[in-house]
Amino acid sequence: MARIRYLKPDFFKDSKLSKIGPFARLFFQGLWCQADREGRLEDDPEKLNFEIIPYDFHAGKVNAEILLRELHSSGFILRYEAAGKRYIQIKNFMKHQKPHHTEKHSLISPPKPQKDGETPKLDGEKKEGMEKGMGMEKGSVQQAPSPEALGLAELLKSLILVNNPKANLPPSLNGWALEADRMVKLDGRTKDEIKQVIEFSQKDGFWMANILSMSKLRKQFDQLWIKMNQNGQTGKTKYHPSNLI
Repeated sequence: MARIRYLKPDFFKDSKLSKIGPFARLFFQGLWCQADREGRLEDDPEKLNFEIIPYDFHAGKVNAEILLRELHSSGFILRYEAAGKRYIQIKNFMKHQKPHHTEKHSLISPPKPQKDGETPKLDGEKKEGMEKGMGMEKGSVQQAPSPEALGLAELLKSLILVNNPKANLPPSLNGWALEADRMVKLDGRTKDEIKQVIEFSQKDGFWMANILSMSKLRKQFDQLWIKMNQNGQTGKTKYHPSNLI
């Protein structure tokens, strides 16, 4: 059963939250409404698809499993097992929420205490379970990247090589292209926005030395976008190979 929860104005200016995608931020708020008064809920991606992101899920834009992985790896939630079932603990839930006094106490066992810096693991966790929804289950064929994403990967590679012809880059760009597809489908970026950020990252003296992969570009996208617009550098670069995309 969904509950009413608090949303503080500071949420929108939180620097840690700015490092995750917009879909993940929206989904995080949805988890608050699904959690009990202690910030716990069942780890059921299929159910959460329909409870929190029904329209975007049906449109193929986003998937709860991927968003849960992003929130877990970023430290906003903890995915764990108790008594053979999977659950989610929203971190610092009671610090920011004030459940109604009539709301029932949690019936879900809390996660085991973790050492500082230790990454919690699910009991009996299987890689294919964590990759569900990404076309990477055991025995399946990995999803092929879109032609547009391959073009963006080629663009990034070509500009890196302009700056450093001896750069150590992967022989196949499929991984980079899949990351570009995730930026579009999960983070809500457009092809043109990604292209502009790629170009900016490879002509800025600081960023060209730090953005050497598509995953790094995705991680730093918001900072790159802000810096790019502050500098007014949203046009094409002299290195832009327009025939690639």
